Amino acid sequence: MTTTMQTGREYLRVSKDSSGRARSIDEQHHDNCRAGEAHGFTLAGEPYSDLSLSASRYARKPRGDFARLLADLHTGRFAADLLVLWESSRGSRRVGEWATLVDLLEDAHVRVHVTTHRRTYDPANARDRRSMMEDAVDAEYASGKASDAICRATKATADRGEPHSRAAFGYRRTYDPQTRRLVSQEPEPGEAAVVREIFTRLRHGDTLRAISRDLGARGVTTRAGKQFSPQTVRSLALRPVYAGLRVHVPGGDGRYHGSLDTLTTGTWPALVDLETFTAVRALLLSPDRRTSRPGRGKWLLSMIARCDVCGAALTATYRFGPRQYVCRSKACVRLGADGLDAYVTEAIIAYLARDDVIAGLRTVPDDSGELAQVTGELETARAELAGWRNLARQRKVTAESFAEIEPGIVAAITSLETREAELRTPPALLVIPPGKDAARRWAAAEMPARRQVARLLLSPAYLGALRVTRTPKPGSQPADAADRVVWLRDS
Repeated sequence: MTTTMQTGREYLRVSKDSSGRARSIDEQHHDNCRAGEAHGFTLAGEPYSDLSLSASRYARKPRGDFARLLADLHTGRFAADLLVLWESSRGSRRVGEWATLVDLLEDAHVRVHVTTHRRTYDPANARDRRSMMEDAVDAEYASGKASDAICRATKATADRGEPHSRAAFGYRRTYDPQTRRLVSQEPEPGEAAVVREIFTRLRHGDTLRAISRDLGARGVTTRAGKQFSPQTVRSLALRPVYAGLRVHVPGGDGRYHGSLDTLTTGTWPALVDLETFTAVRALLLSPDRRTSRPGRGKWLLSMIARCDVCGAALTATYRFGPRQYVCRSKACVRLGADGLDAYVTEAIIAYLARDDVIAGLRTVPDDSGELAQVTGELETARAELAGWRNLARQRKVTAESFAEIEPGIVAAITSLETREAELRTPPALLVIPPGKDAARRWAAAEMPARRQVARLLLSPAYLGALRVTRTPKPGSQPADAADRVVWLRDS
């Protein structure tokens, strides 16, 4: 009597190839071949395999070959008597997913051989089916416990301000040679200089594209050897790690746009001070920020000043001799650019230097909620100070006690008032802040920074939208800029 040798097809998966305890796909295949010799089956057909992909319910990456296995069982393309698994959790650590597999195996009359169990299961057999489902429940439970432990450890690490994941560009780490535990995270001199340069240039108004272009021209690349694109520069400048802050957002996508007050101070040195980081972050996250504008923004008022006749923007040109601003639509108006730039610059600097300008500019809403929090804390601190002063007037506290308490509350109020002013100030004015030294700040700023301020202030809510009129009389000499400018303000 001749017995037909059964055939089996493998599903192979390893979660961590680099682990000393994990079995590689080649090792699993070798064990499965030996199991076939012992249990009377031979491996046939192409194995299904998913390399370094988790089968737990916390996994995010799809397992392509596992999906193909299910499809082949459903359509009859499996073409074998047995599904061979090195260990039952190799199939799935999700009970629902495992139940689907078991149902498809039963419908296709395919049994399961688990090499580490040294036995074959029949999904049509109630006892075998129960054993298989118990394995799935145990695997999912073990996966859940492991995930909980990892989450607790990660949160504890975050609470202590210790770094997580790979070292960010600009930093390097040292480890204990014996235990391999992290010792410290320190600046990597060459990369740290690039990070500081990016923040400094953004703070002074340079564009993402200009910084990217300059880094590329100098051959500066990321650790992966890729060029710093504008998007790469932006992503780097938004990472709180460079201000020495530790982010812990379970399930996040690596980007953090929330309040900085909820973050933990890290155990590593910051590459930029918090004020610089906050200012750059506000600029990059501003809802008014436009990432694409016509022209290179080489001149102060190009695409900002407008024609009073047709409403089109003005652009700079040398077609008529010295540089002029001309209506880009129909050339309705044109005016000497140097004179208009000087006139508008004087108006902007005078506006920024006014005593009442800060109050007039504190109208920008804070989407993160930090402004509301700071305002609430400021009101509480002011009320607390008023309460202590009232008690002192009523002689319910001693002068010595009040003298000890007051300085701390006053310092807290001053700090909160400063932060409230920052949050209420439009992001463009973080580049060239208002004040008596506005002229000096303007002179030191690059053209992109000046244009940001001009775009904000030359609007109806502030100085007014800048319109240039025609020459008073046809054929006459062009009038001075002051005589050709109309300011359109909100009523």
